[in-house]
Amino acid sequence: MPKLFLHLEKKTPVHSRSSSPVPVTPSKDGSAVFASFEGRRTNEINEVLSWKLVPDSYPPGDQPPPPSYIYGAQHLLRLFVKLPEILGKMAFSEKNLKALLKHFDLFLRFLAEYHDDFFPEAAYVAACEAHYSTKNPRAMY
Repeated sequence: MPKLFLHLEKKTPVHSRSSSPVPVTPSKDGSAVFASFEGRRTNEINEVLSWKLVPDSYPPGDQPPPPSYIYGAQHLLRLFVKLPEILGKMAFSEKNLKALLKHFDLFLRFLAEYHDDFFPEAAYVAACEAHYSTKNPRAMY
């Protein structure tokens, strides 16, 4: 039974002269109604929690991992170098362009604020290490 109804103690109807058959306190029969709602809600929550963005077998073991598994925030920032050129070739109204630029600015501020999370020192190697590791590349996390 929901906690909302646990502390109701009145057993008389709200209107003393009312002939309403509905009591103020829920009966044991009424708790079944709430239980069915609760059960349905639990089933719906469990269904949503069982959803997956990608199947368990993704990526297939015989194929290399997709680029999104390899490329990180550094590569995303490289996009911003090309962004003015890309936006220049698109037809945006002034209003839409200002809104888009505002969102880009907020996103870049977010990356700057949390740069330690997205760009950890461990993700970088010295140039000489990178040169020697081209023969035996490894993923860096």
